[in-house]
Amino acid sequence: YSLRRAQPIRTSDDKITTDPKTGLPVGLASGGRQCPADIDPVLQKKMEEATRKAHKALGCRDYSLYDFRVDEAGEIYFLEACLYCSFSPKSVIVSMANQHADPSFHHPKLYHALLDRAAARKRTYDPLQAAQTHGMKAQPQAPRAPTSAGGSNVVGSAKALLGTAVLNTTAAV
Repeated sequence: YSLRRAQPIRTSDDKITTDPKTGLPVGLASGGRQCPADIDPVLQKKMEEATRKAHKALGCRDYSLYDFRVDEAGEIYFLEACLYCSFSPKSVIVSMANQHADPSFHHPKLYHALLDRAAARKRTYDPLQAAQTHGMKAQPQAPRAPTSAGGSNVVGSAKALLGTAVLNTTAAV
């Protein structure tokens, strides 16, 4: 979406269409999407680097979508990450995928490719090798004993047990 100085924030009119008689939402507006975006190569490289770093830092595997704002000097500002995708006919990912020059990226082929990748990981998943406590890269830790140094302390430990996160919490008084 390209925003202009006269309208720096998208409104509901940019996102939905309404029935003129009732004012009730009846559909999605195009919102002025331009895909692919018409940006210069320097800005494109900055945004690609930022998205790759965020994708890796967040532990994403198959999909992630990032929302940036760019000021007049070409500085990018990260707004949000969308780590789940919708494959409804009018979703952003479907719209972007269908604009790709390579037909293997078009919907529903992209959707099937993502499902196949996830299924392949599941077939090779070994929970004893992939144990973690918090986040994508954490390693299991031995549970800590509760303290009794006055007040109410809560000691928690989490561990992966056959691929299922288990949280053990003990309150000490």
